[in-house]
Amino acid sequence: MKNFQAAFFVTIVVTICVLSFCASLAVAQEPAESAPAPAPLGGTVVATIGTETINTWQVDQIMGQTISKTPQLIRRLLTDEQIQTAKKMIVEQLIKAKLFETYVAKLPCSEEELNESKTQILADAQKSNPGITLEQISAQINDDMLRQQIRGRKLQTQALAQEKVDALIQSSPVSYFDGTTVKASHIIISCKPFASQAEKDQARAKLRGIADEISAGTVDFAEAARKNSTGPSAQKGGDLGQFSFEKMAFPFSQAAFALKTGQVSDIVETQFGYHIINVSQRTDGSGEAGPNAQNIAKKILMSQLQDRILRESLAENPVSIADEFK
Repeated sequence: MKNFQAAFFVTIVVTICVLSFCASLAVAQEPAESAPAPAPLGGTVVATIGTETINTWQVDQIMGQTISKTPQLIRRLLTDEQIQTAKKMIVEQLIKAKLFETYVAKLPCSEEELNESKTQILADAQKSNPGITLEQISAQINDDMLRQQIRGRKLQTQALAQEKVDALIQSSPVSYFDGTTVKASHIIISCKPFASQAEKDQARAKLRGIADEISAGTVDFAEAARKNSTGPSAQKGGDLGQFSFEKMAFPFSQAAFALKTGQVSDIVETQFGYHIINVSQRTDGSGEAGPNAQNIAKKILMSQLQDRILRESLAENPVSIADEFK
């Protein structure tokens, strides 16, 4: 029961945070409503992103909303450690959202684009309320928020342009799109993308040492995973089961699908940390891009866009996190 309760709670938190972050890339369907400035709230700074900050009251607010959606039976069994883990995950997603917002805010948005968007919002609103006017719509819209939505929409449209989707499918191995699967295990040393360079170097060095021991034959992959991996698959010797290309983070799948059966990869970096991968089985697909190829290609392109935004925004906005939230 305890394991179920912990997994259930963490899943809820991750889902809410990830959806909130990814929604910032989505096309806006509703006008951005104006709102009065919030009253100053108490609390302490838990993270800084360039000149921006994240405060404990923001974390506690999301935490409270999440717990309120959790069944009472699960809620009563939550430990302080589990709640703190969930708060760390919330801080991580808030940092990513802030990095995205900072990046998007620098992109151009003309008055013409702003007015065109308001006109479209008006047309949509008039379908259910024919008498509403542009002036009434404009009074309900926060121009800064609408500009952010326009910029995010443009980024997404450019990234998913049909010619880019088609080019990716044509230039990539067909195994990405034809239903090919691999069975793999991994060892991960967790490291956040906004960790300090010293923390990243330490994580890579630790994994390099583990990889050297496996290569030398002093320990087998599964045993090394059980002893060292920081991911949930550690207790299973790193076993991730069988998966198709789109099921894992792009850099991870790219490395795994390039391996021959029995091979161990070099160190692979994803947003979750540093991995080495061992492929134990490969099941070839049809040899032709399947009906889901377009969606897989779009997922890859979106992943590349988000990674690029994160990388470029981090270069200009150093992140610092309070020790208790690392």
